[in-house]
Amino acid sequence: MRPTPFIAVFACTLTATTLTATILADATYEEASLGDLSNSATAPTEIALDGETLTVSGSVQSGSAGDTRDYFTFTVPAGQNLVAMNLVSYADGTTGQTGNRGYVMIDDGSTSVVPSFSTTQQFLGGSHLLRSLFVDESVNMLTRMSAGTAGGTGFTLPLGPGDYTINVQQTGGQNNAYTVRLVFESDAPSCPTDFTNDGVTDGGDLGALLGAWGDEPCEFDLSGDGRCDGADLGVFLSAWGSC
Repeated sequence: MRPTPFIAVFACTLTATTLTATILADATYEEASLGDLSNSATAPTEIALDGETLTVSGSVQSGSAGDTRDYFTFTVPAGQNLVAMNLVSYADGTTGQTGNRGYVMIDDGSTSVVPSFSTTQQFLGGSHLLRSLFVDESVNMLTRMSAGTAGGTGFTLPLGPGDYTINVQQTGGQNNAYTVRLVFESDAPSCPTDFTNDGVTDGGDLGALLGAWGDEPCEFDLSGDGRCDGADLGVFLSAWGSC
């Protein structure tokens, strides 16, 4: 059985306001009802990942017409990893044409910095934000960001449990509307019924389970009750075959 990914989607409009939102499964963060995201590196908007999907909408723009930076922070819970970040959409918020070059960065911790030459070694990684770099939403933005070639110390994927902060910014006058999707996966075994680690759930694994039948505690407990019995056999047989 493969781990089921859960996805967080972010598309944001900024202000200096800091707010906290508890997100339910398949929730949407609407700027009109929940307010703008924070423009402050030291006080990002806190977003609680409390379900499988999170969608937030908005834009970034420098000058009096908008907000330059968009900071939000979230916590990857124990047992989960951040594995991907995808640019779902990126366009000029006024004309609908392709968005101008912006910047995106990720940092560890619940606060961050304003990216500059003097702070380039004070966050994990960043990249220019262009559709030509991330041609569609299948491209993992974190792969490019992890290299640290456009700022940051660099990092290794996946990113494990803990607090992280993301900043999307536009220092030019163009209004850039964007949607970013974050993808999380469980770090649980991809095939917990494959006791022999050969990539399939088959007779070899069944022998291991039957050999531990009645043990309490049992290392092959699949039902979570601490022992190996009929409940585990039912789980096991439902996973029979290739992982």
